[in-house]
Amino acid sequence: MNQGHVFKGKIISGTGKAAFFTQLDWVVKQCSEKLGFIPFPGTLNIEMTTENVVKAEIFKAGKIVDLIPPDSANCAAQVVPVELEGVAAAIIVPEKRVKVHGYNIIEVIAPVNLRKALQKNDGDIVSGTTEIKSAYKRSGFYGIFKKIEVEAIMLDLDGTIIDSVEIYYSIVWAVLEKLDLPKVSTKQIKKANENGKFLWEKLFPKEMFKNQSHLKDEAWSIARKIAPEMFNDRVKLLPGAADILKRIAAQDLKLAVVTSTPLKNMKAKLKPLEEAEILHLLQEIITADDTIRNKPAADPLLECTRRLAIDVKKCVYVGDTLIDIQAGKAAGTRTIGVLTGFDNHKMLRKERPDAIIESLANLPEVVLI
Repeated sequence: MNQGHVFKGKIISGTGKAAFFTQLDWVVKQCSEKLGFIPFPGTLNIEMTTENVVKAEIFKAGKIVDLIPPDSANCAAQVVPVELEGVAAAIIVPEKRVKVHGYNIIEVIAPVNLRKALQKNDGDIVSGTTEIKSAYKRSGFYGIFKKIEVEAIMLDLDGTIIDSVEIYYSIVWAVLEKLDLPKVSTKQIKKANENGKFLWEKLFPKEMFKNQSHLKDEAWSIARKIAPEMFNDRVKLLPGAADILKRIAAQDLKLAVVTSTPLKNMKAKLKPLEEAEILHLLQEIITADDTIRNKPAADPLLECTRRLAIDVKKCVYVGDTLIDIQAGKAAGTRTIGVLTGFDNHKMLRKERPDAIIESLANLPEVVLI
């Protein structure tokens, strides 16, 4: 491959028609086989800047992959693998008879929601390159990346199996309300969560916390009281979680959960797994009470592999946060990040997991199951 072609442009809204095409059975199958990923519904539309309007340059520098329809009733397309600001993706060009955009607009597919992964909106500038070597190595989305072959799959719980992010936001807001403190944004709450440790003081007015340092203890006390009930009433499984756990178990792979949740709070969090009749599929559940040190230390994962009686190198750990990836790497497992929790693609990518996927439902794209 050549040195690659660098391009950039402005994100614009599309027609909404691409979502249908990207989810056609034959498109999904060929993207999986030829690109190594199932495309997220729809495309990211980029209006090229003046110096980049000649898309032929992109195709000349990249590797062209044909998506061939099963019959004449469907339209063919060509794709070129690219790296879009560190995210593995592909530019897609449909046949002329169905093309709806002008010569200066490209459509990009990826295994994730690119707007969410890149944290960009209409009008924002995005850049990419056909030199996708680094994206191949980092993402694990492409066909040249061999699917991870393991004997055990260990999963984080919050934000990976259960949908708990909004619950945590609600807990924080309820605590602040009880303390007669102003409500904060979800962005501020995320910033207060550093390396697995939640820093309440980042949400308090500086002058107030300085004079009332006991506020942090009060906040934790209130949170511990209201959290179990909130989880019991609201927690649900993330879409696709039940099906993927059943699929893993059907392959005779060992399956476990490793979480930083204390044992006393597990009943409420495991309720949706019990209701979906998948709780019994877990061969081990490691909580914060099982080891002296918690994630990002390796201890919880190593304890899990000890109980499973399996070599840590034959395991993969899947989680939604930086500390999950850090813990997996510290233990020596393969690691996969999911985008259904607190940390976004950019944050997870800093830890260089073996792969980053949209959700557990996409696990078969990167793990041999």
